Amino acid sequence: MSAESVDTFTLWDRDGDGRISVTELEALIRHVGAGRIDEPAADLLAAADQDGDGFLSPAEFRVLLDFLSR
Repeated sequence: MSAESVDTFTLWDRDGDGRISVTELEALIRHVGAGRIDEPAADLLAAADQDGDGFLSPAEFRVLLDFLSR
């Protein structure tokens, strides 16, 4: 992951547990995606959560960001 991706992940990993929760993803969408991201955070997280743990790892988060930037 690029340094920018790591910085973005760290910024939104509010509790510092090394993963993005649905609540943290909702905060990101409200802050930067309002009006541009129509999908609910829970649906986005579920689609990107490759290991099925209910959270986004840094790698899963990067995949989601790449998808949303298209």
